[in-house]
Amino acid sequence: MKRLSSQARVLVYWLWFGLPFVVALLAVGWPWSVLVLHGVAGFVLARAWWKAAGTALRPALLWGVAAQGLITWAFCLVLGSWGSGRVAVGGFPLYLASLSGLAFLVSVLNARRPGAGAWAWLMVLMVVVFQIPKLEAHGLDLGAILNEPARLEMPWTLFVGLLIAAGVGNFVGTSFTIRAIFMGWMLYECLIGSALAAQNLPRSVIVAGVVVPLLIASSVLWIDRPERNRIDGLWLWFRDHWGVVWAVRVMERFNREAEVAGWSYRLGWNGVIGGEATEAELVAGALVLRGLLRRFAEGWKLDEVMRTDKRQEDGVLPMPYGEEAG
Repeated sequence: MKRLSSQARVLVYWLWFGLPFVVALLAVGWPWSVLVLHGVAGFVLARAWWKAAGTALRPALLWGVAAQGLITWAFCLVLGSWGSGRVAVGGFPLYLASLSGLAFLVSVLNARRPGAGAWAWLMVLMVVVFQIPKLEAHGLDLGAILNEPARLEMPWTLFVGLLIAAGVGNFVGTSFTIRAIFMGWMLYECLIGSALAAQNLPRSVIVAGVVVPLLIASSVLWIDRPERNRIDGLWLWFRDHWGVVWAVRVMERFNREAEVAGWSYRLGWNGVIGGEATEAELVAGALVLRGLLRRFAEGWKLDEVMRTDKRQEDGVLPMPYGEEAG
C-alpha cells in the first residue's frame, strides 16, 4: 500500500478527529458536541493501546484511559446539574482524573521491563495516598468527600509540583512538548491552583472537559520526522514515546558503542549526526540500537517500527529473529 505524503496525512487526521466535532457542534450545539469529542478521544486511546502492543507503555496508558473516563464523568455531572445551583459537583472525579494524569506521566519514567507493571501499581498507592488530605478535611463523611472541593496544602503542593515538573520535563524537547506543557498546566490548576475551589469548579470541569480530550484527539496527528536512514525512525519513535530520561541514557550508551567500533557517526537528539556513514555502519548501528531498546519493547515491535522489509510495510509482521523465538 502506497504511503501518503506527510501533508496528506495531516489533512486526513485533522478531518478524522475534527470533522465529527464540527458536525456535532452544528447539529446539536454546545455542550453535547463536546461529548462527541470525548468519544473521539476514547477511540484515540483505544488506538494507542493497540499500537502500544509489545511495549512497556501499556501500564502507563491504563492511567491515561482512567483520566479520560473520569473527566467524562465529571463533565456529565456538571451538565446534569447545570442551572440547579449546585456548584460542588464534579470535583471528586476531576481530582481523581488529575491524579490519574499525573500517574500516567510518572509511569512513563519507568516504562521498561522488568518493572513497568510494578511501577504502575505503585502509582495506585500514590493515588490512594493523595486521598489523605480529603480524609483529614472531611473524615469518613462520604458525602463530603464526593461533593466538597479538594484543595491540597503544603507540603502536598511541593510534592505534587515536583512530580508535575518531572513528568512534563521528561517530554520537553520531543514531538509531544506542547501537549505535555498543556497537560502540566491542567494538572497544576487542578491539584495546586484554584480550579477545584467551589466558585470555580463548574468552569474548571468544562475547561478540562474540552482541553484534555482535545489534547488526546490531536495526538493522532502525523508527526513529520526527518527519517534519513534506518536508525532515525526507530530512535525518534523511542525518544518521543519514552521521553528525555531514557532517551539520554540510551543515546549515551549507543555513542559509547559507536566510539569503540570506530564508526564515523554518532547518535544525536534528532538522529544520526557526523560524517557520511557507510551502509554497513548503519546496519550495525541499527542492530546495536535495537539491542539497547529490548528492555522497552519486544523484538517484533522494534522490527515493525524499523520497517525492515516490505512485509512490515504491508502490515504483515515477520516472526522474531531466531534467538528471540523462545
